[in-house]
This record gives sequence, structure tokens and C-alpha cells, in this order.
Amino acid sequence: MSSRTLLPAVVLLAIAASAAFLLSGHLTSQAVQNPTIALDMVTTGTTYDDTTNTMTVGQIESSSTGSQSVTHTHAAHLVINNVEDLIGWQTRFNYIGDRMRVQSQNVAPFTDSNTFQTVGFSNIPIDPALQAHRNASGAASIPPAAPGPQTALLSGLYNGSENAQISPDTPAKLVPDDSSYSAPNGGVLSLVTLQVLGNQCGQTLLMDLDDDNPNAPGSALIVFNGTGSTRIDLTESQLLDGTHTEACTPGTATPTSTATATPGTITPTPTAGPPLGPLTMSLDMVPDDNTYDASTNTMTVGSIDSCLASATANPSTHVHTAALIVKNVRDLIGFDLRLNYIGDKMRPLNHVVTPFSDNIRGQGVGFVNLPIDQVTLNHRGADGFSSIPPAAPGPQTALLGGEYTGAQDFAISPDSPAKSPPDDTSYGAPSGGVLALINLEVVGDQTGQTLTMDLDDNNPNAPGSHVVVFTGAGSSTIELSEGALGDGRHVEGGASCPAPTPTSSAPPATPTRTPSATPTTTCCTTSPSPTVSASPTRTPSPCGLSCTASPSPTATVTATPTATPQAIFTFTNATGQAASDLHIVVEQNTANHAIQLVTNAPGCTQPTISVNRTQDVDFEFMDDVIWSSACVDPGESASFSIACGTGCQPSVHCYNWTIFATPIGTQCFSIRPTLTPSATASPTACPGCTPTPTRTPSPTASPSPTVSPTPTSCTPCTPTATATATHTATATVSSTPTACFSCITPTPTTTATPTPGPSGHDARLTRISGVPKNVRLLPGEVVADSGSITVANQSTHSDTIGVYVDVMAPAYGGCTPNGRVLQTTVTLAAEAKTTLSVPVSYSCADPAAANSLSYTWVAVADHGGDDLASCGPGALQSVACFNALADDDQDSSDNRASRNGPKVVAQ
Repeated sequence: MSSRTLLPAVVLLAIAASAAFLLSGHLTSQAVQNPTIALDMVTTGTTYDDTTNTMTVGQIESSSTGSQSVTHTHAAHLVINNVEDLIGWQTRFNYIGDRMRVQSQNVAPFTDSNTFQTVGFSNIPIDPALQAHRNASGAASIPPAAPGPQTALLSGLYNGSENAQISPDTPAKLVPDDSSYSAPNGGVLSLVTLQVLGNQCGQTLLMDLDDDNPNAPGSALIVFNGTGSTRIDLTESQLLDGTHTEACTPGTATPTSTATATPGTITPTPTAGPPLGPLTMSLDMVPDDNTYDASTNTMTVGSIDSCLASATANPSTHVHTAALIVKNVRDLIGFDLRLNYIGDKMRPLNHVVTPFSDNIRGQGVGFVNLPIDQVTLNHRGADGFSSIPPAAPGPQTALLGGEYTGAQDFAISPDSPAKSPPDDTSYGAPSGGVLALINLEVVGDQTGQTLTMDLDDNNPNAPGSHVVVFTGAGSSTIELSEGALGDGRHVEGGASCPAPTPTSSAPPATPTRTPSATPTTTCCTTSPSPTVSASPTRTPSPCGLSCTASPSPTATVTATPTATPQAIFTFTNATGQAASDLHIVVEQNTANHAIQLVTNAPGCTQPTISVNRTQDVDFEFMDDVIWSSACVDPGESASFSIACGTGCQPSVHCYNWTIFATPIGTQCFSIRPTLTPSATASPTACPGCTPTPTRTPSPTASPSPTVSPTPTSCTPCTPTATATATHTATATVSSTPTACFSCITPTPTTTATPTPGPSGHDARLTRISGVPKNVRLLPGEVVADSGSITVANQSTHSDTIGVYVDVMAPAYGGCTPNGRVLQTTVTLAAEAKTTLSVPVSYSCADPAAANSLSYTWVAVADHGGDDLASCGPGALQSVACFNALADDDQDSSDNRASRNGPKVVAQ
């Protein structure tokens, strides 16, 4: 260990691998594992080809050189080789914290333009049920920069149930489990951003990949073993370090060819530029020649083709992709786009505001977030929002939009073309910018038809298309006229495009992003049950929150897609309260059913999704989506893809929201009331699910088949030994718990018996609440605030529960608190719960460095209060803490929670 940096125990992190999942068929692993993980310090040569879904790793170079004497970043690939059936991974990094440190990671650094998903090795296989990649989740425990030795832990995994087909191999097995991907010579687990601090000229900087000595947990893998998961701890010889040498002369700063801008290049005041042409927004129906070069952070727009002619007609429902292009714009913050169309011919399906991948910084990029923020040396985040009605015959209208996140200024608000002189030199967009890629769905057989997508102003549908720009003191909206908007057309089965023809106007639509002062919508007065739109709205519409006082948000709003292999549904919280759970009843005509998150609600962590099927000759499924906190605020939305196989047409019967299993608003009922978990269902917990009269199935529903054992009451609805899944006592961490939607005891043959832990002991960390979204700080200012922790005793007897809360500070700015803020015990009667107030004082020495970054709250409930040794400050998300909590808790899936917030706003 002479070459290793010996460190004391610090913050630990465990990867979250799902619970064991029983499979049928040939999905067994006979893998002979010989894995290695290496840092490739020069990422050029490693590629991803989305036409064949192939990842190719170039020569792994363990060292790199640079020539900068100021703080800057370098990108490195974390590469794995010789592994089979990978579920997840974690890697331990040791380094000197004031020389070169881990700043961030991206576990899906490539883009698959066919599925509009980000891809890494962990999620490269295509799920045959979804016809898409699984989502990949990453986690990190990275301390703030400080002098001397430091350690960090990064991890990642694919989401959802585990099997050999969806668990990637490199190289492929002799007889592959799956032919949907290729990774012949290794896979990129993550794009790691390394930060070099200050002047390190003449220094060789080491990034040490390490085992569990001296810092546990060490680097490890989780692999599928045919019936569950197995942990593989990696040794020193399987971990290949990286070094970086700054070859500059001390005291000088030599420019590099990277797109990383250095502080001081920003001009904080607007400058006059060359004369601009007219501001326009157009659909480019053939977007292939629009490109992005990450090495120079330059976006280039090719010729704009307003019409796409397909010589060979496709008689089935299918999708074409168009690019939304803006030209001649200054200081852009965001945009709205009004689309009018015929709903049963060609319609917008969804849009992506960051369609390109910056593989240097590991971020998605579009025009709205193209500039590099000089504080974080990364792109800003970008939010997209839309209001798209379900497909229906006749004229329809939709609204799409996007904007960058965080504080606004000239340097971060992009221009195309550049000003002279420019506000910022970190990017280039000389010929326009791609605001979004839009998926346009051609509905059914449109052979011989010319289909029009009409970009419109605010007549007859407000709000119309516009851009929002920075003025120096705030923002201003520039409305676009008909003449500034370029429509798009598609000819199905035509050799060429005819001359444009007038388009049909769509009926009035509800303003969504910016409600007008005099809304034209009257849905709140025409029906006692207001319609709850199944489309996302950034700002609640007049038919959203203002209608929630009516007797019942209607369950009649369903998003019924056409018969495509995968349909995307969007659900908006219009209850007027924050929600933690979403429950969806889906009707379809096959036994195959898969649901996956497409777009999460803002600020929410990855939810747990469980699937239950009713007992009936038809196929009705109940999907429960559970977040770990009440993070879905009123008016916010989440989108999901639902797939049920070729030729199948899923239909949403109804949906409703709850907060930790407590109903809010009108409930949604299964047409057939008796539920049993399907073979693919995730385990569910039943916290305090006392039925009310409103939850009784309709008398007209079919009678329930007998379920054994027959439930006698839904109170206390304690989880039985058959309702949860086996937890592996290694690095395997269960998913976030789900709240029960139907209080019917599952048939006791579908899932495995939980281990370890004696029956009857169950402590639950119910929620973290009261955390503000923002905290406004001056340098050194202390802002006193508080949060609330709700803990429940779900045991059948009185129990003592330890409650431990950590608040982790942003990585920059010298912020506090950064560790344990509450450590106490409570004694609760059976089925009782209590809420504890947690006072917190927020402060940052340099708020500007932490601007737009968030604190993170983490809390655990420890049955018996006996696990402090494993769950010390900073270790609440470690493997050691998880295993300690699990060894005497019947349901170890619900004794931890985390929540982001507040976000630092520098004053």
C-alpha cells in the first residue's frame, strides 16, 4: 500500500442494487468474473454508435497532461472490462483534496437519438418490454475541497427488476443473453469530472482507485447470479489508477483547446453587436445536419428544411423527429412554442431541450444552456415543459417550452450570432441554435397526405410562441408574429413536398406557462368536476389548482395513445397539495405490462414503481409510483412510458395522488377491485392504510374472487412476510418503499420471505418535510430555519427508535451545516408516529461559489437505537449503516429517506 493514500474513515456511500428477483426460463448466469476498473484519462477514441447501440472503448491511457495554472477541470472515463451480468458498481477514489479532486460524475454520458435517452454501460441493453434503455441512476459521496488526503465514493446501477438479459456483459458471452447491444472491449461506467485546484504547474496529480483498506466500503460490483445478486469486492490489482501532470511553467496560464472558460472572461454588461436579422423560430423537419462539438462547445445549424417527404409510405403509427431552431436572438432565457395541428393525423408526442451530449462535462446540452457557467465550470441545467392533449380527431393545440435554470445574467444567456465583443467566449452558435428536438407522431395510415405542424402566434390560442430574454435588470417577453414562425410539413409517401397550404386553426387552449390576465377557459364553471389535464404545466392553468376546491378532480381524463409499442403518459398534480405517491389504473388487451419513468417531477429523486394486476379475464393493471418525499408540488408533472407489446393499446382508466398513502383529492378505483401482485411487481409496504367509505369499490363492480388469507381489516395493514422481497446482506440496497393503494393482503405465494430481522420489528422514516426550496445568503450570514422528520413505529408492540439526521452542504462555498444535526431516540406505541422539529442554521462563507447548489437532508429510523456505530455522521447512506439497520428491522426498505434542499441563492 506504499503508493496508496492512507485515510481515516470518512463519508461512505453504498450503491443501491435492487432486491433479489425470481425469474423463469434460461436467465441464469454461469459467469466467470475477472473484472477490472480503470481510469482512462484521455477520453478521445472511446465512442458510442446509436445506430447499432455499440460502445467501443479506445486505448486506455492512465495519464494525461495539461498546461493551466488556474483552477480547471479534466474529464476521465471510468472503464470496466471482463464482467458479466452487471447490475451496479461502486468505486472508491483517494486523492489530495487541494490538488486534484473528484468534482462530479455522469453515469450515462452518451445519447441514443433513437430512444432520446442518455446511455452508459450500466443501461446499454434494450429492455424488450419497453423497447428502450432502462434508466440509470448514479450517486456520489464527495467531500468539499480541503487540504490533505480525502476520499470519495461514486456508484451507479440500472433501475428496475434484474435479469441476465438486461444486465450487460463485456465482452459478450459465447452465447449472448441479448443481442440488442455490443460492448466488445469494455464499457464506460461513468464520465468523471476531475477538478485541478489552483496552480499545480510541474506537479503530477494522482487519482487512486482503491479497495476497502483503509476506507470501507471499497470498490465493488453487483452482478446478477440467476436468481438474485452477488457482490464482488475488487482488489488492488483490479483497480487501475490515473495521473494528470500540469506541464505549464509555474505562475503562467497557458490556454488549452478545451471549451472550459476561465474566470474573468465575462463581460457583465450588455454590449452592442452587429446588426441582427429578424428573430425567427422554425421547424427543421430534416435535422440531421445540425451538430454539436463538445471540444469547442459549438453548435452549428445546417440548412432548415421545412418539409420532409417520405417516398415510401409507412401505413402504421410512427414517429419523425424535427428540430426547433431559433435564429438572431440575444440573451435568451427561455421560450414557448404554440403548435396547431390535426390530432388524428400528425401530433407532437414529446420534446427534449438538451438533445446533444457534452461528453467532456457529462451533461446534456441544448441552445438554452449552451454557455459555461464560470462559477461551476459546467452548463446550467435546462428544464422543458409541455401541455399536449391526448390524441383526438380534429384540430388540436399544444404548448412546448424550455429555459435554463438558476440566476440570470448576460454571460449565461446565449446569443446567436455572437455579439461583438461577446458577453462570454465559452461557446459558439454562429448560425442559430437548437432549442429542442420534437418527436412528431404520425397517427395511423396517412399515405398520400400532407401533414402540417403550424407554429402559431397568440391568436386564437394564448399564450403564443415567444422568447424570454435577459434585460440586465430582469426579463422581457418578445412575442413572435406569424411571419417570424416557420411551419413544418410532412408528406407521407410522396416524392416531393407541394407548395404550402393554409393550416387549420386549433380551438382555444388553456394558457399553461404564463396564465393570461383574462383566461378564456371556463372549465371551472361548466362542470362540478373539473377536468384534470394529463399534460405537464409549468405554471398551473385556470383549470388546475383553482378548481381543486370542487368536489372531485375528475378521473375521466385519460391519455389514450395509439397502438404503438410504447406510449408516454403525463400526470399533473392538480390536488392543490404536495404529493408523494401516484396511483394509475391501466386497461389493456395483453398480459404484458411495463411502466418506466420518462420525466421526473422537478427536484424529486428516483421513485419506486410497483405493478399489480386485477384478477379478471381482461387485463387491468394498477401502477403505484412512490417517491421518498412529498416532492411533487401542485402543478408539477411526471411522465411515464407504458408498454404492453406489439399491437397492444394501453389506456389510462384513471389516476390519483396521495401523500404517504393518505388520500388527497378524489380517489381512483380499479374497475375490478381485487388485486394481486403480478410476477414483475416490486414489493409494497402498507403504512397505515385504513380504508374510508370513499375507497369502497362501486357496487356495480364484479365480485372479488376469494383471496387467501382473506383480510379482515385494513388497519393496521402491517406488511406480512409475503409482501416484501429478500434483502441481500451485502451492498444490495432495496428500493424506496411503496405505499399501499389497495388494502387487500397479497396472495402469499408471489414474493420471498424477508431476511434478516425478527418478525414484528418495523421502524419507518416516513418523511422529511418543511425544508425550504431556497435559502438566500450573504457571505458569512447565518439564516436560522428548521425541518421536520416524521418517524413511525410499525411494529406490533411499543418500540424505541433512534432518529439520526445529517444535512450535507454543497461541495463549494464553505457552507454549513455539513454533518449531524439531530441524534435522538423516541419511544412509540404500536402503530404510532411522531414528528420531530430539527432546527438548522444555514451559512456559506462564499455563497457565490455555492449559488444554485443544494444542501441534502438524509435521515434514518433505527429500530432499538443500537446502530450508531455504523450510522455515524456522514455515513447514513453507507453499506455498513444499511446492513446494521436491516439486521433487526422486518422491512428495511423504509427506514431511510433523503431530500434535496434548500438551494443556495447568493445575495
